[in-house]
Amino acid sequence: MFVQAKHDFDGGDAFVVLNTDLENNKYSTFIIIRTDEPKFVEKWSFETGERVRVDSRTHFEDGFTYIETDLWAGESQCYILRSEKDESIADEEYLEPYSTSPMYDELEVSFDEPNVCVLDFAKWRWEDGEWSEDAEEILKIDGCIRKELKIMHRCEAMLQPWYIKKHGLDTEFKNIELRYEFDVDEIPEGEVTLVGERPEYNEYYVNGVKVECPDMKDFWIDIAFKKMPIPAGVLKKGKNVITEKTLYKWSTHLESVYLIGDFGVRAEHKSSVIFGKMPNKLAMKSFKEQNLPFYSGNVTYMLPFEKYKHEAELNDGERLFLSARFYGAAVRVSDGDSLDEIIAWEPYEVEITDAAKRKKDLFITVLGTRKNTFGPLHVLPCVVHRCGHGSFTTSGDEWTDDYNLISDGLREIRFDIKK
Repeated sequence: MFVQAKHDFDGGDAFVVLNTDLENNKYSTFIIIRTDEPKFVEKWSFETGERVRVDSRTHFEDGFTYIETDLWAGESQCYILRSEKDESIADEEYLEPYSTSPMYDELEVSFDEPNVCVLDFAKWRWEDGEWSEDAEEILKIDGCIRKELKIMHRCEAMLQPWYIKKHGLDTEFKNIELRYEFDVDEIPEGEVTLVGERPEYNEYYVNGVKVECPDMKDFWIDIAFKKMPIPAGVLKKGKNVITEKTLYKWSTHLESVYLIGDFGVRAEHKSSVIFGKMPNKLAMKSFKEQNLPFYSGNVTYMLPFEKYKHEAELNDGERLFLSARFYGAAVRVSDGDSLDEIIAWEPYEVEITDAAKRKKDLFITVLGTRKNTFGPLHVLPCVVHRCGHGSFTTSGDEWTDDYNLISDGLREIRFDIKK
């Protein structure tokens, strides 16, 4: 535990306590402060600015004020101790849960983005040269080319492309070709789009058919990623090949390419498979287990009132809370009307009493992260304390050719009745 004190703060003394354990909650923890006399204790919320008195969880004994609290993993709390009572501040409302009901059903879902298939392994050759024997990860190919040409490797301290061009340093070398391979088990019904970074400098072919960007202002996620629709009939069952041709220059940065559309994906060793459609229902487990390994957009789960109507049968004085356990950045809970709350940290809950009384359907949106789309996708271990350029170009025990992805998605929905 870490405690910081500031005396003579807003007419009292302030104490901020932090649970430095990022894994474990601290229940029934006592904060003990020498005060010599009884104090009125306020708790201030860093999240909302709300102030409440916590007299019911405070007592004075032998020259010390004792504050009892629960601290979630990594949580901070702020207390203000005063000699005089501030009558404008209400007493804390402390609710005890006495009934929980987890739900593990599949739920209907909607997506705010198309699914994505990452293609980051390729074979390569100099123009009219021999193809490399095996497919390699694209940044490793870039490093191999730079080593052969004896030019600066990409790193935190490298000269940036805009600087190279501005000062006339952009040496031209030779044309290269890249071959990205993927399999199709079932031809997707809708349009499949190839996405490449800065395609104005490259040529792209899908199974020998050239694809182009019809609108350079039409981008995907980032302004540098342009969309190139693949004509109907070009994709085929079995092995498919995307060929990229470019003039390699000092400023060239080889990057992954992406397929986006309404399809499922299986991530395989050094390659991927696309098929069918995106799922319209998801279970309470990670996206990567449900044909969405590289998906990183937002997913909204619909929870009809019928599925939680029994929990909504409340007695007088009872209140209903929804708790969500998830993989991702945060969860947004809405009833399409007055309820619209973000769940981002412990206790990972939001009150839904009013929505339940109005028999409202609930919409639970998992707000994704971009890690499983843009990587690093091959670093070991998957979660590291910091991420920099070197995280994408590891080797040895810190590298795997397989896709090492984080878990994301809704893991559990629980209902707590409190009084």
